[in-house]
Amino acid sequence: MQKFIILIFIILPFCLNGQFSSTKYYFEKCKDKNKIQEEKCTNAEMSKWIYDNIIKKIPQTDLKDKKKLALSIKIDTLGIINNCVLSWKENNRYFIKDIPVKNNKIVGFITESLLNATYTFNETLTPDESLVYIRDNEIFKIVEIMPSLDSCLFTADMKVNDCAKSALFSAIKKNIVYSKEAKENNVSGKIPFGLVIDLDGCLGDVNIYKQTLGNGAEEALVRAIQELKKQKFRVLPGFQRSKPVNVLLTLQYPFDISK
Repeated sequence: MQKFIILIFIILPFCLNGQFSSTKYYFEKCKDKNKIQEEKCTNAEMSKWIYDNIIKKIPQTDLKDKKKLALSIKIDTLGIINNCVLSWKENNRYFIKDIPVKNNKIVGFITESLLNATYTFNETLTPDESLVYIRDNEIFKIVEIMPSLDSCLFTADMKVNDCAKSALFSAIKKNIVYSKEAKENNVSGKIPFGLVIDLDGCLGDVNIYKQTLGNGAEEALVRAIQELKKQKFRVLPGFQRSKPVNVLLTLQYPFDISK
């Protein structure tokens, strides 16, 4: 999923201010009865932590000549970074690259639920111009750029979304282990389900909407998707306003024991 291009200009310095969600989160040193003051303090502390622990450690060549550059991180309820990706746009395509800071802990940071934070870069950056959008684990259904695969971006014979769905279903089929009941009853039909594509392109939660086939078919589909997760199957995530976001895909898997 990583892509490399010729790079020219360095983007420095970096600072943050924020937009806050209803989820309660703060730095212990910032705890204050005045909400505005608490948010300003938390914002400044988050800015300093991201700069010192992530941005300063990213090679400068990764921060050059990239449009719509954004750093997106997941922070769990223990204040630990689960995932961190750098995303950018080049020739009307989006790319992502993993930043190896997993398991780093933000000491003194308290959050009630999983958070997504997106840190955006501007070429003419001043200390107050960049933004960090911190929110709870928001999931979108429709976004400007839906999740896809590199191999689907320039396909000529079908739409990008249809190509990505076909590739996903093909990967699922390779991992399905049919139950004895499904084989005996020659089960076939469509299984409606929801699958979250996380902002780092990994497969997230899966939910079967309706038990339409039975005979272990729905369970086989879930196990196949779980196996894909173990294999680290990834796609290009969905993008909203030039930032990677979590996207819920509503799909119908064509379960057919005869094929």
